[in-house]
Amino acid sequence: MRIFFFVSFVLFSSILQGQSVAVFRGKLSDSANGTNLKQALVMLIRDSDSVLAGYVRCRDAGHFEINNLKPDTYRLWLTYPGYADYTDKLYLPAGVTEMPPVNMIRLDQVMQTALVRARKGAMLLNGDTLIYVADSFRTREGANIEDLLKKLPGVQVNRKGEIVAQGKKVERVLIDGEEFFGDDPTIATRNLDAKTVDKVQVYDSKTEEARKTGVDDGAVVKTMDIKLKEEAKKGYFGKLNAAHDVKNLYEGRAMLNAFKSKRKFSLYGIGANTSSVNMNWEERQQYGTGNNSSYEDGMWYSSYTNDETNWDYRGLPTSRNGGMTYNNTWGKHKLYVTAGYQHLEVENRTQMNTSSVLNDSVLRQTSDTRNNRLADAGKYTLKYTWALDSLTTIEFGSNGNLTKGNTVESGDAGTRYFSGENLNKQIKTTETDTRNTTLGQTLNINRKMKKAGRLLNLSGSYTYTENKNYSALDIVNTFRTQQPVPDTMLTNQEKDGASHSYAGQWALNYTEPLSKKWNWTSRAQQDINRYKSNLYSYNRPGGQRSYPFIDSLSNQLENSQNTIQWKNSISRRHKKLFFSAGLTARRILMEQTEFIRNRSINRTWNNLLPEAAISWGFAKTGNLRLNYNWVARAPSAQQLQPLVNNSNPLYLVVGNDRLVQSRSHTMNVSANYNQIIKQRYVFANLYSSYSERDFVNSSYTDSVGRTVSTTVMAGGNYSLGGYISLSQYIPKTPVGLDLTYQPNLNRMISYVNGRQNISFSQRHSLQLGASLDLDELLSFEVSFEHQRNISTSSVNRSFNNNNWTQTLTAGFDLSIPGIVELGSELEYNMRQKTAVYNQNSNNAIWNASITRRFRKDKSFIVSLTAHDLLNQNFGYNRYVTNNQLTEQQYVTFRRYILLQLTWKFKNKGVKGGGDESD
Repeated sequence: MRIFFFVSFVLFSSILQGQSVAVFRGKLSDSANGTNLKQALVMLIRDSDSVLAGYVRCRDAGHFEINNLKPDTYRLWLTYPGYADYTDKLYLPAGVTEMPPVNMIRLDQVMQTALVRARKGAMLLNGDTLIYVADSFRTREGANIEDLLKKLPGVQVNRKGEIVAQGKKVERVLIDGEEFFGDDPTIATRNLDAKTVDKVQVYDSKTEEARKTGVDDGAVVKTMDIKLKEEAKKGYFGKLNAAHDVKNLYEGRAMLNAFKSKRKFSLYGIGANTSSVNMNWEERQQYGTGNNSSYEDGMWYSSYTNDETNWDYRGLPTSRNGGMTYNNTWGKHKLYVTAGYQHLEVENRTQMNTSSVLNDSVLRQTSDTRNNRLADAGKYTLKYTWALDSLTTIEFGSNGNLTKGNTVESGDAGTRYFSGENLNKQIKTTETDTRNTTLGQTLNINRKMKKAGRLLNLSGSYTYTENKNYSALDIVNTFRTQQPVPDTMLTNQEKDGASHSYAGQWALNYTEPLSKKWNWTSRAQQDINRYKSNLYSYNRPGGQRSYPFIDSLSNQLENSQNTIQWKNSISRRHKKLFFSAGLTARRILMEQTEFIRNRSINRTWNNLLPEAAISWGFAKTGNLRLNYNWVARAPSAQQLQPLVNNSNPLYLVVGNDRLVQSRSHTMNVSANYNQIIKQRYVFANLYSSYSERDFVNSSYTDSVGRTVSTTVMAGGNYSLGGYISLSQYIPKTPVGLDLTYQPNLNRMISYVNGRQNISFSQRHSLQLGASLDLDELLSFEVSFEHQRNISTSSVNRSFNNNNWTQTLTAGFDLSIPGIVELGSELEYNMRQKTAVYNQNSNNAIWNASITRRFRKDKSFIVSLTAHDLLNQNFGYNRYVTNNQLTEQQYVTFRRYILLQLTWKFKNKGVKGGGDESD
């Protein structure tokens, strides 16, 4: 009887055990020819504790089977020599699980491609390129590419549409490998439907210079290439948008984009007097409102002026702008043309408090300035590429812009001791007219030789810049004196100025492969720059200009600089290791003549400038980079010219013709490491700069608060800083966590009233963030940043500016499918009061929106958007410069509500719903 019960127990236990055991089966083969992969290794790793639960080799027919597994979640790992690894995450229930046949991919076909199925979708690792499979990431109906990008692990998109991937800002956004209606990524990301995207590729590409010349200098730029589905590569799309607050605020946008294969065309118009009047930085560069001053080796060759058509979120603007682009490729030819126009009016008021730390005292300078600015600008860009044959390519470019501006400014200012005793007062009215013209041409010829890797490149460029300006000054300065009546100084003047600059460059690059791993590159280059400036100042008694001009405030300046340099470098690339080292021999010949004072400067500088770079890819998804440069910069014409600028009689800037070159060392180390399966991302960067000899400020402030400033030489400046960023998704949840720490340390030398002043400043920023993403229903983000600022000055150690600021931000988007979409975001700023920053600058900015989409394709949108519901928004800024601590408040937009109507249209060939652009 005991034997019967024992046998029955064993049989019953075996049956129960058999019912709770999982079995995993499958088959592997070659994706190209279907060959069965005998002896391929199949591993199952338990996801909860990363323990190897079982492994087996494939049989002759490529079949495999792993038995005696517990029902659980596993990570599958398939590997075979010469083929890309395959990983997947899966759950095995009790019983037999039959996996669909897997086609392995050869390494020589895809450069080490590994397929990873992550928590939120699928990603491909193709060598150093991270590829997101778009359809694996769920987006709501009508989402655009920007909405898709926000869901990709390791990718962030801010309100301006700027993209950060793997911890670095994405500098190039391409559509199918080419620019899409210019350099502005938002043209594509905010107007193309997410449903049209096949894949999103993120990788490090060569710099623009390296792409043109074929010389690999080791420097990289983060690039994103958005690959469209075949059915989405032809058609048209656009939108019409109108918004009003029923009073005086309005927005209007119209855009039409048409594309067919390689041909793309875009036309747009924008008019508004709200905070969305102008485009972002990339748009201004594309459509013609960027600054084009010539700069080379630390020297400006045209008079620098502020970008007249750039609204920097200060003041109340009104803008009208429009533009077009055309891009086409046919046969061996490629053409890109863009043109744009912008009209801008800005009304602003700025209140500023500046504390100047002197040897034995602290001065408090205050100002209240009203500013009205009017500007018009037009620009064009043309690029033409001709591939003569498979080895030779010619590229030609042309660009030009014309900007006209008028600025009227009035205000009052004053200076007092920190204790309260007044030193001076100023009442000022100025008017300035400017006209700036720039024309430039470039030519680039690339020739590949029959020997692989041997390259020859010839490039040339020429730029002409003309600036004209007229200004009228009406200034009354009153100074404290010992007499009963204060001393008064009147400035009633007119100034006529004009400058012309000519900048030419040619360069010859040659690359010779020394072996399969080593390359030698050589570059010969010459830069010829000519700069002419005439500035005449006249007294204007009774409102009429009097002659002759004022010698002490006028100049006739000519500056020429001829730079010849020869750079040689070697580089080694082996698998994921790249190393380069180079040495540049440079000779600079500079001549400068100031004719009114009959002063001439003739300088010759000879330099040997070393540089080195190394990068190493590790663990398939990690990368480490290090760059070093020794930099020597010549003084600018503005720093050298011995001319007093009296546009502000309380702060005079004079030139210094005894300046020599600066010398500094810079180093940058960056690293990133991604664990894609675990949704963990680590990014870090460390930068440093040390100056053996640098351009520093020397100022003298007299007993009534007037300051004279000039540039002198000093050594010992340095800066050190960096960041480390950690991002992690909590396993099996839609919750993501972020941690970022950014330290910064600076030592800056200046001279204050004849004494050396050493300023130390530190900034430490710690940011914590969390996000929740429930696919198409709800997304929520919250972050908290604490920033600590520390600064000291050696000339007056009793006075410091230690303070902290804190920012709390939170926002959500809630979608009730088919009914309504709700959005809200709150930013609360807390700023510590100090002896310098003694105003209450805390504020809370709350924005909200409600949106309803109509029609089947969601192409008609009605939304109500509220900006600054609490009516607490104001412009504010704090900063430290040398021995000065400054606090600014300026006019910006406060509470307003807009009713917005949007219609998005496209041809039927483009699949997917409407797209979001706001």
